[in-house]
Amino acid sequence: MTSAVELPKMRKAKQIKFHAFRELWEAKENVPAIAQRLRVTERTVERYRRDLEGPRRIDYYAEWMPLVLEHLRRYPDSWFTDGELSRVLLNRDNVLRCTLQRMERERALPSAKGGT
Repeated sequence: MTSAVELPKMRKAKQIKFHAFRELWEAKENVPAIAQRLRVTERTVERYRRDLEGPRRIDYYAEWMPLVLEHLRRYPDSWFTDGELSRVLLNRDNVLRCTLQRMERERALPSAKGGT
């Protein structure tokens, strides 16, 4: 549920719609039906849902980072794109970009020898 700290930051009109959204969401209405009843876009309904429940995105960093490091240590003189690593390690397309960017920010990637 939304904390009491978040609601006062909303304009009065948004608070009213948000409370109406919450009632419809708890009644198990679907997103298009809620959007139509509140006369807002489906994207707005998704934002209300995120405010209520939090983001849906799952962080796989802790699970995927060791796989990436092991693979890069196994092939220290090779270069891989994020798409190639995704296909080889996870049998999926282009899902490692965020993990690799975070590893780069945290300086967790092995340094390239003699890089450019």
